[in-house]
Amino acid sequence: MKVRWHRSLVARVYALAATSLLVLTIAQAVMFPLLRRRPPPPAYVATPPPPPPPFPLWPVAAVLGTTLVVMLGISWWVARGLSRPLRQLADATERFGRGDLAARARLARNDELGRLGEAFDQMAARINTLVAAHGTLLANVSHELRTPIARIHVALELAEEDPAGAHARIAGVSKDLAELERLVDDILTMTRLETGVRAAPLRMEPTAPAELAARAAAGWRDRHGDRALALDVALPLPEIACDPMLLRRVIDNLLDNAAKYSPAATPVTLHVRRGGGTVHFSIEDRGPGMTAEDLTHAFTPFWRSDASRTRGTGGVGLGLALARQIARAHGGDVELVSAPQRGTVATLSVPVS
Repeated sequence: MKVRWHRSLVARVYALAATSLLVLTIAQAVMFPLLRRRPPPPAYVATPPPPPPPFPLWPVAAVLGTTLVVMLGISWWVARGLSRPLRQLADATERFGRGDLAARARLARNDELGRLGEAFDQMAARINTLVAAHGTLLANVSHELRTPIARIHVALELAEEDPAGAHARIAGVSKDLAELERLVDDILTMTRLETGVRAAPLRMEPTAPAELAARAAAGWRDRHGDRALALDVALPLPEIACDPMLLRRVIDNLLDNAAKYSPAATPVTLHVRRGGGTVHFSIEDRGPGMTAEDLTHAFTPFWRSDASRTRGTGGVGLGLALARQIARAHGGDVELVSAPQRGTVATLSVPVS
C-alpha cells in the first residue's frame, strides 16, 4: 500500500519534534541576548553606580506561551489521529471475539493504522471462510455417511426377517462398508494434507514415471475389464521424487473419473511427457466435457455437477479435491482442460527429482 507522507503517523511525530525544536531555537535566539545583558562596569569614582534597569519578562513569557500553544496543538493533532482509528479497531476486535464473524474495522487510511486495520479485515475474512467451510464439510460428511449406513441398517433388518436370504445381502453390506471406509480415509487424508499434519511424513523415493504409469494401467484393467486404455509414454523420462502410493492414488482417481464420464465404447488415453523440470501425467477422455462454471467448482470438496448426480456415478465429490492436495504436497498440481462435447484432459504435474 502506498503511504501518503503527510498522513503517516511517523510524519506526525516528526512534525511534532521538528516544530518543538524550531520553537526552542527561536526562544534561545530571543532570550540569549537578554540573559547576557549586564550593567556597565562601575566608574572609579566615589559616587555609587546607578541601579541596573529591570529585566524585561514579556519576551520570555511570549516565547514560552507560543511554545506551549504550538506543542499542545500538535499533540492534540497526533492524539486525534491515533484515538479514533484505535477505538474503531478495538470495537471490531471485540465484536469479532463475541462471535460476530462479519465484524470488520474498515479503516479508510493510508498510514500504519490503515495497514493494521486492513490486515485485521483480511484475517477476519479468512477465518469466516474457514468456519463456513467447516460447517459445509460437516453437513456434507453427515449426508454422505447417512446413505450407506441406512442401506446397511435396512439389509440387517431384512436379514433378521429372512435368515435364508441373508447371504445374498452380505455382498451389498460389504460394498457399503467399503464405501464408508473409503470416504473416511479420503477425508482424513485430505484434512492432514490441508493442515500440514500427517500421521507419517510422505514416503518420498525415486520413482520411474513409466513404471508408475504401467502399474496404473494394470490397475485399470483389473477394475474396468476390457475397457480400452491407451498408454502413451514419451521415453526417456527422468525419475521423480514422490510417495508412489499416494501418487498412484491420484492417477487411479483421474482414470476412474475418465471411465465414469465417457462412453464405454470410447478409449481413454494416459499420456506421460516431460515438460522442462516437470513430468506430466495427462488422462484424456472423449466424454461430454465440462462447462466453464463446472471447472471453477471441480476441486471443491463434495461438489458434484447435476449431470453426475443424475447418472449415479458422481461418488462423494472428494476425488479431485484430494488429488490436488496430494499433488501440491509433492510440489505439483492437478489441472483440468475441458469443454462441452469435447471431452476432458486431466493433468497431474510432478517436479523432476
